[in-house]
Amino acid sequence: MDRQRFKLAAVAVGGIGVIGLLARVIAGRSGEGGRLDDFTFDASSARSASLDQGWALLRDPASPLRRFTDSAKLPCSNFTAAFLLSLAGLSPSSPTIVSAWRDLDLDLWRAVNLWDATQPWSAGPAVYRFLRSRVGSGVLSSIHRAVTDETAPQLTPGRWHQVQRWSRAGERVIPKPEGPDSGHSFLVWVEPDGSSVVVDSDTGRGLTVERRRWYTPGRDYQIVTLPSLAARTMV
Repeated sequence: MDRQRFKLAAVAVGGIGVIGLLARVIAGRSGEGGRLDDFTFDASSARSASLDQGWALLRDPASPLRRFTDSAKLPCSNFTAAFLLSLAGLSPSSPTIVSAWRDLDLDLWRAVNLWDATQPWSAGPAVYRFLRSRVGSGVLSSIHRAVTDETAPQLTPGRWHQVQRWSRAGERVIPKPEGPDSGHSFLVWVEPDGSSVVVDSDTGRGLTVERRRWYTPGRDYQIVTLPSLAARTMV
């Protein structure tokens, strides 16, 4: 059972053409998020997204990742871990079963789902190590405690970012797995113009996608910039 029980942020998606279709499919499936009907990319953003493997996995209803997200309203950390495993080319034979994803890489799953409540920043280093071993070059450095007052850390256009957020009390990080809004695991896709699309899942809404500000001043963030992987043909 996941230790990370929070109100989740959004996982990024959107666009025109196939990307716009994905937004409409997700909106229709969840029964919520009608706001996605009007979610579009401009031409340059749509092209960038259409060439990306992360978007290819999300838009294919037959992919193991989509079968997983379609099967239940997943906790944020379950979705994040499954996305990372899928990006590295790993998927279980029974993609609707949580334990099947967990067993693909127990170390990654344990860290992203924060099984050890005394290690609130376990996700970033584990994600970095996992992707370096599975994908190789292209994983940028992890940013720890990137609190910059009113200014968000600069993210990389055309790339996915895995983000772990914790609330703060003065200088003390508050890792409260039982809290409704104490922490959050989500993905951010950055468009060529610097706009951020946040994509995530939660047990209330399921998979959601929205263009919005991903950063809230006064909280701690850990960010891993994910490698740029070209979309593969899905079988």
